[in-house]
Amino acid sequence: MMESRPFKGQITIYHRMGTSKRSSKAKGTKILSFDLEEPKAKQSFFDDTLMNQFQFLDLSVCEKRELTRDHRRLLAKLKNLCPKKIGKYAAELGQALAQEKQGTLTIWAEGVGAFICLAAILHKKIPQNKKIQFVFESSPLKFFPKELLKKNKNKQLASEQFEILHILEKDHCLSPFKSLFNCHESFDISHHIESKVA
Repeated sequence: MMESRPFKGQITIYHRMGTSKRSSKAKGTKILSFDLEEPKAKQSFFDDTLMNQFQFLDLSVCEKRELTRDHRRLLAKLKNLCPKKIGKYAAELGQALAQEKQGTLTIWAEGVGAFICLAAILHKKIPQNKKIQFVFESSPLKFFPKELLKKNKNKQLASEQFEILHILEKDHCLSPFKSLFNCHESFDISHHIESKVA
């Protein structure tokens, strides 16, 4: 089943470290809502859903067999997400973290919400005095916009500042396509990410 609103959601900031999902009403939480909107269908949208448009994903033979028209429509929209809008929310996340007095935090993000967190990390929007554990849930990281990738050859990300756990839920609509949840090969922080299946 396809998700009804895959481009809208929340990023939740918790004051304690941990990988279990907590209630958004828990004490010491802050919520950032986002709406990346489904990119509107262009005149050539039909062409965007053809199989040859997804060769860059390097899907396995088994994954290609599972790829339905509905899946291709969702993937085409993921491919056309607006980098500027992701960058805008990344700046808002950085501002929210700067206001936090707590030095150790957990940030939980579902789906494309992880793109906002990753953009904040790569573009140095997160205060250096924060130790943060990010928990991403079923985020198709392969579609993180290349325009937002920045090489940090001289500014290596401090592994002691960030910990990233990526949880893939078995019942997620894209769970048959494991390769979609891997980082792009040029991702500077791919070595910081640990994945597991829930």
